Amino acid sequence: MKKIIKKLQKKTIILSILVIIMVLVISRACSSKFNPRYYYQQMQNKEDGTGTAEPDVGDEINLKPEYDPFKTGEWNRPDYGGYNGNKFDSWLFEASFRGDKLPIYNFKEPGGKNWIHPGEKDWKGNLGDYYLPVIGDNKVYDAPVVGTISIDPLKIYKYNGNNPLYGISGYLPGRLDRFNFYSIDGKASIKLQQYLIAVDKYSKLIFAYGKITSTGNLFGNVYPTDFDAIERYGKKIPFYEYDPIGYVDSTGKVILYGHYETEFVKNPTGYMPSQHGFDAIAEHDKSKPGRSPYVIALNGEASEDDKKIFYDNVSSLVSKDFNWRDYSGYDSTSPSSKQQIDLDSWKSSGYTGKSIVLYTYTLTDSGNKLTIKETDFYTKNVITKEYSIEKISDTNRASYTNSKGESLSVLIQETDSSKTISVGGKVLDPNFKDYGPIFTDRVKNTYFKKDGEASIGGGIGGMASSTFPLSWRGALKDLEYKFNSDGTEFTMKYSYNNGGLINTKWVQVEYHFKLARFDSDPDKHWTAKYECTNLSGTLGNYTRVVLRNDGKLIRSSMTLHGLSGTIEMGPITIPDDPNLDAGLEMVADKR
Repeated sequence: MKKIIKKLQKKTIILSILVIIMVLVISRACSSKFNPRYYYQQMQNKEDGTGTAEPDVGDEINLKPEYDPFKTGEWNRPDYGGYNGNKFDSWLFEASFRGDKLPIYNFKEPGGKNWIHPGEKDWKGNLGDYYLPVIGDNKVYDAPVVGTISIDPLKIYKYNGNNPLYGISGYLPGRLDRFNFYSIDGKASIKLQQYLIAVDKYSKLIFAYGKITSTGNLFGNVYPTDFDAIERYGKKIPFYEYDPIGYVDSTGKVILYGHYETEFVKNPTGYMPSQHGFDAIAEHDKSKPGRSPYVIALNGEASEDDKKIFYDNVSSLVSKDFNWRDYSGYDSTSPSSKQQIDLDSWKSSGYTGKSIVLYTYTLTDSGNKLTIKETDFYTKNVITKEYSIEKISDTNRASYTNSKGESLSVLIQETDSSKTISVGGKVLDPNFKDYGPIFTDRVKNTYFKKDGEASIGGGIGGMASSTFPLSWRGALKDLEYKFNSDGTEFTMKYSYNNGGLINTKWVQVEYHFKLARFDSDPDKHWTAKYECTNLSGTLGNYTRVVLRNDGKLIRSSMTLHGLSGTIEMGPITIPDDPNLDAGLEMVADKR
């Protein structure tokens, strides 16, 4: 009997040791290796038949090609996007920074300079190709104290198929081959040693791969001093499973999506990429951001336990109104930097009219109903759309469908300060502030006129031309503004007295203006700067235009001046403040 007990004890000890070893092996594998099962819904095949079986995708390493997003999908073509990805082997990389710290990236042809390969180790000991750019090609705009300056000295690194912050061992073999990673090591008042973006040479999408982990401070300007891999933070998933932050077009220009610009500017040194809940894959169109092609949409239905968790998660959001207005046209121009926008690019991005409607999202009936109200800013008409929950696919995700068969994905998200929802990829801010439409949407297709004569202080003539002819009477008549269909251009006409006190001689003039920038404060959507295209002023070529009386009256500068700053007119200084009427003496009424 004793011998039997000893044998059993011995077997139990051996079995325990084997279990411990297996747990350690599995634990290490899960923590150090990328798990491809993340791509697929964790479905349960319950004995009672209520669950859904997992698809037969193959084993952990050898996914079947039809399920592998790195093998199946048009984004896996090297010529996806209309040009071959091998351009990134020779294209040089540029990085500048706006006053609000948003990066401006660009790729260009070598032009006499080339990547040095094999390269050298960067400041953290990571080996990469590098080149020394031409001084002035990379800048920091509106840098503290010194203004706009070049980043000099500067060395730009490129890491081919190797994440400098995470290596290659944390991914399945071959996953990183299509990615180039970029960093800069330079100085512009402060040290700029930054890991920037990863470019997918096939899809041409770009991803954030570095998380800022420490910062410095110079005259109140907070800047990054160290980085770590995104994989060690947030959801702890591969960088390419987060939503892309932009794409590279065929000219080498990097186009950033609106959600990245907004989120980055809001918290430059704390930015983390997100999965916003987009239903569609990101496209090469600034107005069409989306999810990464390397995350498969989950079409399966959640287990009963996960459904209960979903309802628990959504309970605190029920009956709350989440407002949203599309401010992408305003955010994309960096008004805080007071730099002129690329108007052609702005127009081609399709921003016109997007900010006119205010959307209000409300979940009711324990989260089973979604109501969307669309309120037109001008007519005040309200369109109401009702959606019912169709399927819960995860503990934080569900799809809703209306009577027309239109479907929306709702994702419950945790923000820094509170819980919120993302609807169709739009992350809704619980503390959203509605400033009404942006300026161009307020003035598109509008006409303003002032009948008869009007007295203008200081005289009036051609708008601050190089000769600036003044009239003793200081009078003009029949002033009118006519804006085009998207509000980005307007024509100003008026007549001024060029005959002096005795002889009256009215001279008609016509000036053409195009949008230069929006105002520098996000709440001032009723003002903008426009550039005169057929007259050059001695003080500049720009005029400020503002709306008063709820858009029923328009005012603009009586002289042309610079794009930003105060207006200096000899001994007179007129502040460039849209809240003041000083200097804004060209007045007309809406017709």
